[in-house]
Amino acid sequence: MNVGTMLSDLSARGVVVTVARGSIELDAPAGSLTDDDVVALRESKTEILEALRSRCRPHNDPDNYIEVPVDRRPGWVRATCKLCGCFVGYRDTTRYTGKRNG
Repeated sequence: MNVGTMLSDLSARGVVVTVARGSIELDAPAGSLTDDDVVALRESKTEILEALRSRCRPHNDPDNYIEVPVDRRPGWVRATCKLCGCFVGYRDTTRYTGKRNG
C-alpha cells in the first residue's frame, strides 16, 4: 500500500496524522488503529513525513491554521497547519488580534 492510500484509509477511520518536531503524531479514536497499522506507519515514517510536508505551502497564511488553546497558558493558542499537520507555533491572543487598526 502506498503512503497516500494509507493516509486516506486512516483518515476515513477518523485517524488524524500530523507532523510535529520531525515525528508522526496520531490522534485516533479508541480501537481504530491495528497493530498492522502501527507497523506500517513505523516502516513508512520517512515517506509519510515527506508526503505531509510536500502538500503544504509556506505557513504564512493564518487561514490555514488550526488553533487550540494551551491549557497551561491562558490566552495562548497552539497553531498547526491544517494542510499538512506541521506545528506552526504559539501565539498570545491577548496581545495580537490579527486585525489591523483603521
